[in-house]
Amino acid sequence: MNKLFGNTVTASLSLGIAVLSLWGGALSASALPTLVSLKFPQAPENTSAPRATVGGGVRSGGGQCLSTEMNTPALQALIPPFLISPKTTSQTPTLYFYFPDNQGQTGEISLENILGEIIYQKRLSLDSQGGIVSVTLLPNTPLDPNDIYNWKLRVMCNPDEPSQDIFLKGSFEYVDRPAALPAIPEKLVIRPRESSPSTVTPETTEMALAIAKAYAEQGFWLDSLNLVSFAYPSAPQEWSELLNSVGFEALAEVPLSNCCQSQSSQ
Repeated sequence: MNKLFGNTVTASLSLGIAVLSLWGGALSASALPTLVSLKFPQAPENTSAPRATVGGGVRSGGGQCLSTEMNTPALQALIPPFLISPKTTSQTPTLYFYFPDNQGQTGEISLENILGEIIYQKRLSLDSQGGIVSVTLLPNTPLDPNDIYNWKLRVMCNPDEPSQDIFLKGSFEYVDRPAALPAIPEKLVIRPRESSPSTVTPETTEMALAIAKAYAEQGFWLDSLNLVSFAYPSAPQEWSELLNSVGFEALAEVPLSNCCQSQSSQ
């Protein structure tokens, strides 16, 4: 642990105190990020986790544009299998997906409210090389507290054959931030790979990891994962540790990709 924080950010202190100490402390430009042992609470497995489906049933050959090589993970959302609808306090949550190598060039992400109305839809440009990618949802109406929202990821294998599309579906619950949790500063909401390199500093990395730990311990997977993603350039080991804690060992060392920038809205 960094000596500057060794006496203030420890496992025995409350996370709120840890976060405040990071905000109030001074970090030198050469300081290394503090490791906070990021783990997510376990829960009984649930078989209703997000799964990939192929339109028209399982098919081979021309109906499959994602790699199916042995020992290669399948298309999946980075959501623990025991979380059916993970909670988030963000009005613009970010989802993370693992893509195998693929021959499809276009994808689509959509979001529906509890009435089945589409409140966000976006085309995505896909990279042929596999990796972990992120997609930030920007609903056109504010999310309502305690409501469940359904998302759907679509990979278009053949624009002329919609029946060959591959889908990944899931949901999340939007809730108001509990008073016991610190607010996430705006500078940690902006993803570093979409902003200037100066965004990720020792200070912001420390802050992101401390707040991520607070959210993880309270069961907010999406928020904690996105905060650890912010810190990834400086602390990739924390990203790996968080994924390992929920059974994503096969993905823990896969680097985050810059792929899949959004195209025009639909």
